[in-house]
Amino acid sequence: MIKAITFDLWDTIIVDNSDEKKREISKEEERVVILIEILANYKLIPREKLVQVIDDVTTEFNYAWKESYITWTVLDRVQRILDKLQVKISKVDLKIIVDKFESLELGHELDFAPNIEETLDDLNKEYQLGIISDTIFTPGKNLRKILSKKKILDNFDFCLFSDEFGASKPSKKIFEEA
Repeated sequence: MIKAITFDLWDTIIVDNSDEKKREISKEEERVVILIEILANYKLIPREKLVQVIDDVTTEFNYAWKESYITWTVLDRVQRILDKLQVKISKVDLKIIVDKFESLELGHELDFAPNIEETLDDLNKEYQLGIISDTIFTPGKNLRKILSKKKILDNFDFCLFSDEFGASKPSKKIFEEA
């Protein structure tokens, strides 16, 4: 007998990157702009070098995510970028960068799966519902805000986000926890 149903978030409940077409510039480009603006107060970094370092850290992140089932926090990623650039910045500016990176999806409307509200309402009457989701740039705290704004967060008995749990899919640890 089925007692619970778990969902992935991206491309199951929320259409991944559905906000991209609603933006003036891509999230990737916006992260570059954020870094250029803040780092200009410390050291002039050529745009090409910055983009290359971001790409290098993204490659390292993807390896850790796909091979070790770990998703680094945004703070970890930003710190790795700064380390490779050999730039030290204030804690205040570091927090500003991290907060802006983590909040990029809060400022634009995301598309959800068709009829998701009704579907979750119906399923919630018979089953416990949960989310098991990896987080790349948007942490669990902000994903909850997105789900709450859509008025579907209350349908879930639990949410396991990789940045909070410390392991990502397909690690058996996160599924055992669920």
